[in-house]
Amino acid sequence: DDDQKQLIDDLFVFINQHGLDQRLYNLSTNLGEALEQSSNPKLGAVVYERMADALRNLKRPELAPQIARMEAVARRLNLPGTFMEIEGTTAEGEKFDWQSYRGQVVLVDFWASWCGPCIQTMPKVEEVVDQIGTDRVHLVAVNIQEGNDRVQAAVERLQLDATVLMDIDGQVAAVYEANAIPQTVIIDRDGIVRHVFVGGGSRFVGQFRAALREVLGLAD
Repeated sequence: DDDQKQLIDDLFVFINQHGLDQRLYNLSTNLGEALEQSSNPKLGAVVYERMADALRNLKRPELAPQIARMEAVARRLNLPGTFMEIEGTTAEGEKFDWQSYRGQVVLVDFWASWCGPCIQTMPKVEEVVDQIGTDRVHLVAVNIQEGNDRVQAAVERLQLDATVLMDIDGQVAAVYEANAIPQTVIIDRDGIVRHVFVGGGSRFVGQFRAALREVLGLAD
């Protein structure tokens, strides 16, 4: 970690001294992406935060979307270790009671019916939950900015057995930086975010299962 931190410091000292060109921009974003997938993703957050500062120093208004994206990714990478609490209305029109999940392990899965990877990944998440036991893990599927009819049709098609929360205005997703979906968050019994997975892919299920078992304290 110390070597990686020094590399980050050296890179941005150089950028501050010589300016940010396309080559250094590519180098920095590649470093951020590599650290994002590493065992210490919070170092990736440091890179994205410092990249946002470097872009801001260029004082070019057209770079505002890139700056916002960098800052959003940094906030998402910093989620593990923070307390999570969400509120809203379920697909059945009832007030969502987050307090009722206190003391339990919860999965919060951000999704939308138009999102192909979401539709592919959610059944896999539910399959892992079923294998481990629904008495041990509770699944909350947060739908982002869709109408009830569309959501209910997708839930029925997927035969999804989860509490579905309607994030009509996208505010829950915004708070927890679910700007790329599917995003699956594992929350421990104390309400602390332990792991955040973005996307699906061939390695997702194995990594997700291992992380969930670790949070539950189950032997491999």
